[in-house]
Amino acid sequence: MSKKVMHQNNTNKIQYFGSVAVRPGDARPVDAHYLEGVQTSSFDVIEFLEGNVNDIKKRVNDLTDAQLSDAIISEIKGENRKSLLERLDQEVEQRQLDIATKVMTAQLELETTDDLQQMLLDDNNTEEDNALIQSILDARIAQSGDSND
Repeated sequence: MSKKVMHQNNTNKIQYFGSVAVRPGDARPVDAHYLEGVQTSSFDVIEFLEGNVNDIKKRVNDLTDAQLSDAIISEIKGENRKSLLERLDQEVEQRQLDIATKVMTAQLELETTDDLQQMLLDDNNTEEDNALIQSILDARIAQSGDSND
């Protein structure tokens, strides 16, 4: 049996490798011998998912978003190990939270200082929201202090 490697189709057409069809934007494991001469990612999801679950979990945060997606799909279709899937899902959630925080920060930085101070008085804010608003206000105070030196 030929070694399988994950192939990401970065074209706008379906690619066929033996009996495997890879739609544009998708990634699927295919026999390595079909990929000779085809540009592929150096990430081997099957190799990544081999071995001890605890060792794999330690390396999850090193994955790119595409690799993380490939790992989740391959694990679901493969061994479907519950604790590993939970760790992979945690990583997805953390990345989504990081993005949401960056977007919220960018939006808040556009607000006036008076509006930010008013937002701090809002009872509907979470502690995290208030901490973010306060950090923006603190940065503005520090910046205005630096410009007065």
